[in-house]
Amino acid sequence: MDAPTTLLLLSIASFIFCSLLFIFQYNKSEQQKIPYWTIAKFLQGLGSLLLYYSGPSPETITGILSSTILLLGCSYEGWAACYITEYRVTKRTHLTISALTIAVCLLTIFISPMDRDAVVFALHSTFYLIPCLVLLNFGIRHSSLKYILSGGFLCLTILYSIGSLSYMSGGIIFQFHTENIIKQILPFSTFFMFIVISFSMLLLAKEKIDIKFNKAKSSLEATESQYQMIVETASEGIMMLDRNFTLTYVNQRLADILGYSREEMTGTLFYNYFHTEQIHQFKEQTCKSKLGQDAVYEQCLKKKDGSTHWMLISAKSIADGNGKFSGSFAMLTDINDRKNFEDKLQDLNTKLAETSITDSLTGLYNRRHLDDRLKTEYNRLSRNNLYISIMLIDIDYFKKYNDYYGHVAGDECLKKVSRIIVDCFFRPSDLVVRFGGEEFLCVLPETDASGALHIAEKIRTMIIKANIEHNKSEICNILTVSTGIYSVVCSPSTEPSSCILAADKALYAAKSNGRNRIEVA
Repeated sequence: MDAPTTLLLLSIASFIFCSLLFIFQYNKSEQQKIPYWTIAKFLQGLGSLLLYYSGPSPETITGILSSTILLLGCSYEGWAACYITEYRVTKRTHLTISALTIAVCLLTIFISPMDRDAVVFALHSTFYLIPCLVLLNFGIRHSSLKYILSGGFLCLTILYSIGSLSYMSGGIIFQFHTENIIKQILPFSTFFMFIVISFSMLLLAKEKIDIKFNKAKSSLEATESQYQMIVETASEGIMMLDRNFTLTYVNQRLADILGYSREEMTGTLFYNYFHTEQIHQFKEQTCKSKLGQDAVYEQCLKKKDGSTHWMLISAKSIADGNGKFSGSFAMLTDINDRKNFEDKLQDLNTKLAETSITDSLTGLYNRRHLDDRLKTEYNRLSRNNLYISIMLIDIDYFKKYNDYYGHVAGDECLKKVSRIIVDCFFRPSDLVVRFGGEEFLCVLPETDASGALHIAEKIRTMIIKANIEHNKSEICNILTVSTGIYSVVCSPSTEPSSCILAADKALYAAKSNGRNRIEVA
């Protein structure tokens, strides 16, 4: 195969290789691309094509142009080989060398053709020597491809060095006319090395990618193993749900809390763990997830044995590549002990609040509660000008009862009287209060004097029927009560406390007029 044919094949092969590189590296990430290589093959193809068309004796300008293009392609291929070995050539470096190469080639216009060829061949050998040295000192250790590729560059370095020496100073280094031999051998050798170097670089690039992939895979497997260990040993429950809110993953912690095995929970619908009365909460949270909203909420979940367990659920919505809801990830923290403690604390607070407004002996409300309740009811009734009645009940001669029967019996007597009074009221709005000592106060909203009188008489009669012995009473030998009633249409201009004072005056009148009676103010 003659030199022109070899140059044509080298040009065609370079353009084909350039096209394939462009196609395969198109739309790839920067880490997946090998810079300089595509343009190197394009320049080599263009330079070889120019040499082919210029013939064995090209014009000076054509020869310099083709040589410059080939040298640039040679240098760029060297930078690509350096990149594969992880040796980075900076943009400033390769641009500087490219500019110097062009400048040197342009200066060769002033020297003889043989000296020009000597300079061009010397530059070729230099550009092939650089990647050869880089490959031997950097890159993948113990890689046979690295040595094959560096051997290819070394062969070209030697061939072009011989060519340079054969042309130097009219061939005085090699007295024999080796330039004709070089012109015949060099194109074929370059084409052969082109095939060796190109495929070696491809395989070396693949080997490099495979090594990175294996490292990344090993790192990913190690990371997954670590994450798996963290998830499995986490103190929180962890679960994954698909777009239909079916459990696709459950860690052991969550399964243990709810009393299931992981196999029993996987593939089940999450709403199965909600009580019937809580399904609306499940629907509310699923709607948020479908809208891409994250949520943190407390939820009482149903265990396998039917009991309940409080969890703090932190849910993260997951979207697919199109931004559509594809599922959710949730972390569940056990707050059952905290919720139980809060419930107990709430019960204690409720009991404490009740204790603070109730009389410890009779269980009736005390005066503290009376002040708040009376003010609230009075203001409410004032808006509509409605009646309110205040009833003060006093046990007749109770001090003598205590002195004769003792304080223990006196306490029991107060309990019996308070129960009788309470049993005479049926409306939730009515209020019975232990006003102090042996006195009881009743608040009757929306009740006029006649209605209050009727209830007071019922209370007086029921206490007499109770037949509680009172031998020290000055009116009879059983326990009796005296009652004072005050009824008024509520008005913003009147204070509620004045109603109590008026009822107290009526009570005083009942006691002054013989006791065991009712007086209405």
